Amino acid sequence: MTTIRLSNIVAQSFWGVHQDIKRHGHTYYWMKGGCGSTKSSFVSTEIPQLLIQNPDCHAVVQICLQK
Repeated sequence: MTTIRLSNIVAQSFWGVHQDIKRHGHTYYWMKGGCGSTKSSFVSTEIPQLLIQNPDCHAVVQICLQK
């Protein structure tokens, strides 16, 4: 099996949030940033990890587009 390190695919700017999620620091997270801030990449790796580690959990993602 191939091992993929999160540090190779998640931007360093989100490592603090990743650690907070692992510690169950908050219930909700408001991700801010412009286009290219890697929010989508981070969330698209974090949510599946959480669901795999916690099979009785669910996730809701709300996307707010502001102009």
